Amino acid sequence: MENGYLTIAEAARRLGCGLKWVYDLVKAGQLQAGKHDGLWWVSAGSVEARRQTLLKRREVQLKQRGA
Repeated sequence: MENGYLTIAEAARRLGCGLKWVYDLVKAGQLQAGKHDGLWWVSAGSVEARRQTLLKRREVQLKQRGA
């Protein structure tokens, strides 16, 4: 089950964070995910959407600091 889905570790790499944070995002419903064959699979689209949100937030923070 790989088409359009990432493992928790792959999602963490793409988001630049730890595994626990990805699990927390899944638990909070902020990333779409499901379990298949004993592994959690996270929607690549939801990871990309979250990544874009984080990038935009970072951009705003940098502008506010005058960077």
